[in-house]
Amino acid sequence: MSLSEIKERSLLVLKFVDKVCKDRGITYYLAAGTLLGAVRHKGFIPWDDDIDIMMPRSDYERLIREFPVNDDFEFMTLHNCQHFPFAFGKIIDLKTLKKEPLRKKYQNQGVEIDVFPIDNYPDDLKEAEEWCNTIKKTQDKMLRICAPYAMGRNLFRTIVKNIIVALVHLLDDIKIVSAHRLVIQLDKLSQKYNSQVTHYCGIAAIAAYGVKKRNRNDVFSGKAFLEFEGNNYPVPIGYDEYLTDYYGDYMKLPPVEKRQTHHLYKAFWK
Repeated sequence: MSLSEIKERSLLVLKFVDKVCKDRGITYYLAAGTLLGAVRHKGFIPWDDDIDIMMPRSDYERLIREFPVNDDFEFMTLHNCQHFPFAFGKIIDLKTLKKEPLRKKYQNQGVEIDVFPIDNYPDDLKEAEEWCNTIKKTQDKMLRICAPYAMGRNLFRTIVKNIIVALVHLLDDIKIVSAHRLVIQLDKLSQKYNSQVTHYCGIAAIAAYGVKKRNRNDVFSGKAFLEFEGNNYPVPIGYDEYLTDYYGDYMKLPPVEKRQTHHLYKAFWK
């Protein structure tokens, strides 16, 4: 599939999800680079190739329960896919196939949009940093099992490291150490502070990116609508603060050499 075809199919998934959420009164927002694209480009970032959305944890769990059974799209999570290696969800276009630098059993089914739950962050900065670091360590362990190539070339520079990787994969295959157990652990870690009243929240499932990704609750105190590829979609009312937390001066374009996708996959029509 070409980049334009991947974008077209991703947008089709977004339109379907938007309708499902509207029909059921489920709150969601454009997230990360998709939100940045809406603000800066009124659509995809020209060199980007995916769509991200986020929603409060309670709405995320509702979408899991109420996602309509159909032949075109599937909502994949750790709850319904034995080898799903993420603590967030992916809504898959079942008419496509995607191949990534992952071990075969952790391959996803097709072009998708990522669905991130929003969880509470602790108020204390030091506590938040320690928590994010724990999540990062858990994610790194999981990557060594299901996506060793994503860990960098250093992993394969020595025979000893090759042997270690092979051993880890063997332990995964016989379920002594498994990515699935780690992703369940990661999911629980992400929800650690949801029973507490805090003043910060964010996408805890990828808190490995650091405490700077946490946002004040006021950022999500309401919603606005911005254009994305010709249609209006919901964004957090505090989207300027959200994007500043994530990207700093987000209206400034990156250097030309950095204007490239960070995803390593090929997509095909089935």
